[in-house]
Amino acid sequence: MKFAVTTRRFLRKARSHFFMLLLCVFAAAQAFAAIPAGDIRIHYHRPDGNYAGWTIYAFDNTTENTGNYGGGPVQVTGTDSFGAYFDVGVTPGAQEVGIIIHNPTASGGDQKDTPNNLFVDPATQGIEYWAYSGIAKLYTTAPSLTNPTALLPGYVRVHYHRTDGNYAGWTIYAFFDTTEFTGDYNSGLVPATNTDAYGVYFDVAVVPNAQNLGLIIHNPSAPGGDQKDLDRTSLSILLPKALSTGATPGSASCTRASQV
Repeated sequence: MKFAVTTRRFLRKARSHFFMLLLCVFAAAQAFAAIPAGDIRIHYHRPDGNYAGWTIYAFDNTTENTGNYGGGPVQVTGTDSFGAYFDVGVTPGAQEVGIIIHNPTASGGDQKDTPNNLFVDPATQGIEYWAYSGIAKLYTTAPSLTNPTALLPGYVRVHYHRTDGNYAGWTIYAFFDTTEFTGDYNSGLVPATNTDAYGVYFDVAVVPNAQNLGLIIHNPSAPGGDQKDLDRTSLSILLPKALSTGATPGSASCTRASQV
């Protein structure tokens, strides 16, 4: 009798351990789910952990439905250690994929995670990106969850100050040693990433061992047409191993920026 009771206990424990093993295997499979062919994956982290209602609207080089912004055409695909992620269909050879992370069901109406539209170039930047809520950049490596504003490898940070404090519509067009898409000057493909004590800053993706990065700070939506901050000039920045760069209106010199 004692042998039978012991056997039953052993079987219960064995079943319990087997069930836990299955859960772990399933969780690992979810965490490392392959990105489907023809898709890009966007990982998204919210500090509040609430992803209910958050969705992606994709445009330009996408195969997703672009005619239903309010319907949330790209729902959360899955979750991982970073947060939630979305798999977004793109066209063959896609170079300009527009992304809006938003919540069309938010209290008070549609809520965009950042005011600016975001863009990626899968042809030069790959098919996997990370977004931290409130930071207007889709990075090619995961930002730190404890220090999300830290500059990541492969990017140059350009700090920008305007005496009028009005940064609406101001963006950067990058060229030469960059992985940002260079085929669309007017769409503002590199909007302000975030704000700091200096003003705003732009994180600009660069190629490995970048040495010459061209920058135009401009406002393509300005009244009367595109407005360059530096009057008909562009900035050409020589990039040694480390550099700090920043710009103020009307000045063609870069005085404060960073590269990792």
